[in-house]
Amino acid sequence: MTDNNHLKNPLAPVTAAVSKIASSNVVQGTRNLLFHRIHNTKESKEVFADYVAIIRTKPFSKLSQLEKEISRKKLEDTCRNLLTRLHRVGLKYEVRRGADDLIFVFILCPLDRLKQEFDRSRIHDWLVGVRIRDLDEDRDVPLTDSERLRLVYEIITNPLNEGGA
Repeated sequence: MTDNNHLKNPLAPVTAAVSKIASSNVVQGTRNLLFHRIHNTKESKEVFADYVAIIRTKPFSKLSQLEKEISRKKLEDTCRNLLTRLHRVGLKYEVRRGADDLIFVFILCPLDRLKQEFDRSRIHDWLVGVRIRDLDEDRDVPLTDSERLRLVYEIITNPLNEGGA
């Protein structure tokens, strides 16, 4: 008899990947994360980061010595490039090693950088005619989680000439 579990649950590969990540040493050790400690001061027990970038690598245990060196160099260059770009746009980050083939980059946007992006976004909306109200009218309105994530996403994905990473 053939196994038809993949037909019943098309998300089985995703579920397996999430289970692997959740059981990794990095997730088990999240209490040591800087962002976790910052967020815990606000009486919350959740791990906090705006985004988590996951870098997949080749499992080093399955590579020859030459392949390990080449892979290590590529990985180092990739991580250095990513972290330089995040730092250049004012984002904070923390890097943690996961399983043999995973590296997690926890990304947090500081409040002053978020305010700067919020103002830029409001001005852009006003210039293109989306906003009619004065820019100062809703300055004291708190950001929703979705708006915060949208702003941080724009900081990360905008082209360099628009202030993105």
